[in-house]
Amino acid sequence: MQLKPLESQECENVNRVFIVDLQSQDPKEQHRLYAKIITSALLLSYGIRKGTAICIRLPRGWLVAHGGKVRRLFADESSSTGLVRAAMRHGFHSGISVETSCIYANCCRSELDIEEMCEVDQGRNLSSPICIRLRPSNHEVDVHGYRVAVWYLIAIINIILDILGFNT
Repeated sequence: MQLKPLESQECENVNRVFIVDLQSQDPKEQHRLYAKIITSALLLSYGIRKGTAICIRLPRGWLVAHGGKVRRLFADESSSTGLVRAAMRHGFHSGISVETSCIYANCCRSELDIEEMCEVDQGRNLSSPICIRLRPSNHEVDVHGYRVAVWYLIAIINIILDILGFNT
């Protein structure tokens, strides 16, 4: 697996950053899980897609999807999993890359965890780019006593941010 550093000018093109720190994962299921996370963050609308980045912690490095650069991403699991596999095999493929770090984490002006996300309203002044950090356990995040799959939660957060007028 080839690692390459990320260019700092990428910060200018991003409004939302999802940083996903997976605690444990089944090696047989990892590509499928990464693909679900990426598609849930990028496929709601083109506006969301072009201003969103996703960083997924790997055992060594980060899998980073640059929303505005991702090509040939479809909702079906087999094609999205294929993109992830190709990126992990070659270091970069179609806007998804393996990086030494997630520079987007250093770009963020506002940062929310899931508890803050549940309570955010229009009165809160959010500066772009905003970071949403998720630390799922067994692919789920606890939200006020409910266990929600991380890929569903990312889609819900994107919808909430759009409703609140936090446009990308």
